[in-house]
Amino acid sequence: YVGNTNGVMEFDGERWTLIPMVNREIVRSLAVDANDRVYVGGYNAFGYLDRDEFGQTRYVDLTPRFAEFITNPEFADIWDTLVTPEGVYFRALRQVFLWNPADDSVRHWQHEGRFGAITLTDAGTLLQFRGEGFRVRRGEDFVPLAGTESLSGLIVGLVPLVDGGYLGFGVDGVWRRLDVDGNVRLLKMPEGMPPSSEFNAAARLDDGSIAFASGDGLLYLVDPLRHGMQRFKLDPGFLSGIYPTGDGGFLVSGNSAIYRVSWPTEWAVLGDEHGAEGSMFDMATWAGSEYLLSSAGAARLIPQEGAPPRFETAEWGTKLAYGLIEIDAERALLAESHKLILVDRGKRVELGDGLIYPRSFLASRFRPGRIYVGTESGLRIVEVKADEVQISGPDLLGKDLGVIDLVEISEQELWLGTRRQGVWQVHLDANGAIDRQQRFGPEQGLKLGVIGMAGLLRLQDGRLIVSTHEGFFRFSEGRFEPEDMDGLAAQRNPEELLSLAQSPGGELWAVGVGRLFRRAESGQWRLQSVGGLRRGAFEQVHFRAGGGVIVVASQSLLLLNPHTDGERPSRPQLLLRSVARALADGGRELLPLHPEQAVHLPYADFGVQFQFALPDLAYPRGRAYQGRLVGYETDFSEWSSARAYLYSRLSPGAYALEVRARDGSGNISAIEPYRLVIDPPWYRAGWALLLWILSSVAILGWLVQSMIRRRTQKLATETRRLESMIKARTRDLASANQRLELMANLDGLTGIANRRKLDQFLEEAWRQGREQQRRLALLAIDVDHFKRYNDSHGHLAGDQFLRDLMPILGNCLRRDQDLLARYGGEEFVAVIPGADSQTALAVAERMRSEVSAANLGASISIGVASVVPGLGEVSELIEAADAALYAAKHAGRDRVVAAPETQA
Repeated sequence: YVGNTNGVMEFDGERWTLIPMVNREIVRSLAVDANDRVYVGGYNAFGYLDRDEFGQTRYVDLTPRFAEFITNPEFADIWDTLVTPEGVYFRALRQVFLWNPADDSVRHWQHEGRFGAITLTDAGTLLQFRGEGFRVRRGEDFVPLAGTESLSGLIVGLVPLVDGGYLGFGVDGVWRRLDVDGNVRLLKMPEGMPPSSEFNAAARLDDGSIAFASGDGLLYLVDPLRHGMQRFKLDPGFLSGIYPTGDGGFLVSGNSAIYRVSWPTEWAVLGDEHGAEGSMFDMATWAGSEYLLSSAGAARLIPQEGAPPRFETAEWGTKLAYGLIEIDAERALLAESHKLILVDRGKRVELGDGLIYPRSFLASRFRPGRIYVGTESGLRIVEVKADEVQISGPDLLGKDLGVIDLVEISEQELWLGTRRQGVWQVHLDANGAIDRQQRFGPEQGLKLGVIGMAGLLRLQDGRLIVSTHEGFFRFSEGRFEPEDMDGLAAQRNPEELLSLAQSPGGELWAVGVGRLFRRAESGQWRLQSVGGLRRGAFEQVHFRAGGGVIVVASQSLLLLNPHTDGERPSRPQLLLRSVARALADGGRELLPLHPEQAVHLPYADFGVQFQFALPDLAYPRGRAYQGRLVGYETDFSEWSSARAYLYSRLSPGAYALEVRARDGSGNISAIEPYRLVIDPPWYRAGWALLLWILSSVAILGWLVQSMIRRRTQKLATETRRLESMIKARTRDLASANQRLELMANLDGLTGIANRRKLDQFLEEAWRQGREQQRRLALLAIDVDHFKRYNDSHGHLAGDQFLRDLMPILGNCLRRDQDLLARYGGEEFVAVIPGADSQTALAVAERMRSEVSAANLGASISIGVASVVPGLGEVSELIEAADAALYAAKHAGRDRVVAAPETQA
């Protein structure tokens, strides 16, 4: 909840909602009680927020309860709102109002000399009467607190200290300590701390330190007892408020944004200001020292007492360095851009017969003195025998591989992960020469993606895991099988390669270009909140000898506090925010949010919309949702960022909505199932059916008698009429069922077919194409730089963009048997039965040019594939179109690329 100039802004993790004050004026203060009721101090008004049975929040004004005390309605701002055992205080400049929610009683105090800070202490509620000092609540009134007479000027706030005292800051700029017995003394603050008059708000944090917000956008973090202080610029303007969140951080309101600050911080950042220069590749340990390997060379990390460490470039490592591995305390191998260097007692010795292009190292566990060297072309072997260091001849594979990972299974078996050609298994003879080699790919179950990059890790439990742009795969009995990695696979983004690393103690990490995961002791993967700290792409995870971790990014290093366990102090819970009937005229009718029994609705032409949210402020980009409507579908949807579901024209029956949310740490929470019953129309009710049966019997008897009396010709005429009526009714019912099915398979945002309808349509089109040997074309459509569009224009504008895009794409499909569907996010699919590549390519190019001419603010790229369905799977068609789409993206976007025509 955030006070602003018109009321209170409510944020549930997904949506901002304005709750206006009765007078549409500014809100100055907020407080919350043990029952999560929010109290509001505004301008000439104060009260609290109340949520009705439909989940809607409204402001309840308490000002009229104090009509007998308010002689002038212009009592101005409520600067402080405080919840105490005796009730809720609302402090204005010259008046203080107290409302007790337990018995609805009210109290009032007035002081023409003006009031100051108010706070709750172990000794009771303290209130500053300016010009006199502080008073403490005793019984029914405030009595002077002896010793505080010197505090006559405005004290803006009192912040509790860990030892029981209170830190006061005010307009005179002096820092004071106030004890509840009335003892007041000056308090020495850390060197560089501004006068207390520079600050507008403060709060004590979980670790006992105090955060101060200043008027120039600076945030100060102070330990007043240990005289420590940190500060950093948070906002270009005024900082107005601080509030601890209880989940390992605190919120700060500024002029331009609301900020969440993690504290105590798990991470520290090292960059060029600490001597870490160049593009960074890796870290390594040699002879008890840690070295950074970067485009600037090799630099030793030098710890400093009471200050961040610094880096100093080694004399032997002034050129670009990719890696370093220890031979012994005096010797190491250094991988430079082109050459392999032996560093021997500070001197450089070039190894090999020219350009080697070394990139990675692995010391053999089975052959002491052997070091494997991964190169751009393949593999070299270094043998260390006493003072002699020898390297093998030309690369043992001699291919353009770019070896990035090495795993040794035995003295004879070695695995290589490469940057361009997937995974290789090599077998060595007794002399270290390769006598057998095999490349693994799709034929062995290993999906590589277009680039062919593959990372390798052998876990301590013996599993050999490969990471690619298609996911994780485990080697078993000569093949690779998909691997879940304890739920990490489900948290991957499409085409995201997450490289794995395991510490000597068994802790697992996963690093992608822009995301970092850590598996906590609970077994759950936690997305690390380091987006604002990272500079450049993540490269490697380095495990320190003392148990810490250094994450290498291309432009910075992130140091993890070794005493953190990665577990969150609290876990956000999924909230059902609203349930509403979406009426045919565009209106909405709210339904009870938490009904004790199932909600009954009559069968009619309407939809039911469910909105939900996960208030995860620590990891806002890591949340995802999935759901199902039991009675309508059996399986949960795929994880997605969709925060609302719309079900249209549900058939009569009982339903239950189940929704689950996954936060950035991988924790799962769920709502209580929302139960809903669509009652049948009156003509399908039990009594109506019984009446219909009885009526039918009576009519049937009458018809029998009529048939006996009437002539054969009239019987035939009547029979034909009845048959005509039945056929007409059958057509009407079929048409109605078709409309129901269409509504149930529409995407709620864009109004086109959803993923469920796409899967059904593709399966049937594939079957028909196989039976008729008829081509089937698929267009994979993606909005270029849609995330950038969302970030610059906002998510509402992004949603409108997708809605505006649909008519353009749909008008390019002219046949009823073609289908346009939303595949997910900003990805769409068009299915064109009977179209070859040229026809599909023409449709795709028309789509692209029409979108370009519409000037919507973003272009599209399209991948086209056309096959004759055979014994293969429809997924092959999707993969072919997806590969063509990737090629279109890679070629510069705003273009169409077709895959070769094949038989599937």
